[in-house]
Amino acid sequence: MPLHRSQKEEIVDQMTARLKEAGALVIADYRGLTVAELTDLRVRLRKSGSELHVIKNTLAKRAFADAGLETPQALLSGPTIMALFFENLSEPAKTLLDFAKTHEVMSLKGGMVEGKAFGPSGVEMLSKLPTKDEARGMLLGVIQAPARQLAGVLQAPLRDLVTVIRNHVEKAEAA
Repeated sequence: MPLHRSQKEEIVDQMTARLKEAGALVIADYRGLTVAELTDLRVRLRKSGSELHVIKNTLAKRAFADAGLETPQALLSGPTIMALFFENLSEPAKTLLDFAKTHEVMSLKGGMVEGKAFGPSGVEMLSKLPTKDEARGMLLGVIQAPARQLAGVLQAPLRDLVTVIRNHVEKAEAA
């Protein structure tokens, strides 16, 4: 059923707003997937804080232009679904990769991060990024490292003195 102009404008406006909020997106060809499989993928992605949209390529191109993003022309051909990632980038990318492996009819075309397009291999790299909590843990470890090293340096003379005294006592007892 064809969409009316007002419906198309509403879709473009909504997608433009979502594109501006998204940290990354992945575009895939969903040809051959059933409605139940697409619903399953939507549910999986929603759990990881992302969204899945089926959109016409012409409307997607308008939304990219309205959002001020470079339109990934090579990715927008054929039946298109867009997964928009907001908070976490790696978890939804892993979900998409796992789904694509179990449903071979779906092919990942590529995506965008901060306005820069990438190919299908970029989705795999995106899935290997640390989560926000993992990145915070790494940062905390880096911040704490100098204090931990300083504590070790300050404790070393006392530890060495205790070792020398213990060795001296052991020699005295042996003699």
